[in-house]
Amino acid sequence: MGTDVVTNTVAFNDDQLAAIDSFAAALATLDTLGIKGESIADYGTGFRVVDKKDLVGVPMVLLQWRFNEGDFDGDFVSVEAVTKHGEKVIFNDGSTGICRELHGVTNTRAAAKHPTPQAGLLCEGGLMATNYYFNAETRETRSKAPESMKGWAPASTYYLSA
Repeated sequence: MGTDVVTNTVAFNDDQLAAIDSFAAALATLDTLGIKGESIADYGTGFRVVDKKDLVGVPMVLLQWRFNEGDFDGDFVSVEAVTKHGEKVIFNDGSTGICRELHGVTNTRAAAKHPTPQAGLLCEGGLMATNYYFNAETRETRSKAPESMKGWAPASTYYLSA
């Protein structure tokens, strides 16, 4: 949040809002009032949050990463990357995979006095995944599905790939 003064103005009354019953009607209402409906893509950096599974095998360069406090055990990392196809993406990871790997890279670079220890890392193989089964109650993992799936769920840990 900035320190600029923001005033609350409304463009529609309750009757106008109640009459909107579809996406097309919302755009038509904006047009009728001479309000240009802008895209959120016109603001910000152009990066979009993606699911890590969509980056498996996709070459990319990690521009930068930040470690954030997590809600559970430890922290998580937020990564801003650009794929070989030019997609600007953000992905998050709090696992023993990517998060742990980037902690290691950052610590090694910092110890070597790297000027930007949390920026500029090429992952020619994109991400790779290890799939397994996880029991949230017991915290156990198994490589194969247990006979009874009660308490078990499929899970994946993602890693950076050279």
